[in-house]
Amino acid sequence: MTLYAPPYDARAAARVRSTTRELRPARLAAGMGVIYRLVDLAQGDDDQFRTYIGATKVPHQRYRKHINDALRGKDSPIYRWMRRVFDAGSVPVLEVIECVPLRELQAAERNWIA
Repeated sequence: MTLYAPPYDARAAARVRSTTRELRPARLAAGMGVIYRLVDLAQGDDDQFRTYIGATKVPHQRYRKHINDALRGKDSPIYRWMRRVFDAGSVPVLEVIECVPLRELQAAERNWIA
């Protein structure tokens, strides 16, 4: 297996660690999930994937999985975009856009995607 190795940027690595700490489950009430989007803050609103929407019960783990999948070379549009962001010296950020009860998580995700 070939791992994707983006140019190392200490600030970008620190941003991943910081974002992961901010998403720890202790900050999420029991029985709740989140709707999130992945964004590259350096690109702003011009980014074609600025509206990538996802849902999860454990945001910090999901964020790490997105990062790891992109670095391992997983082939899908979102991970190819993430690798371009890494190449530019930035890191995508997981932005929580809504907290919802778990029973409403899938419906809320569909709502945001539509």
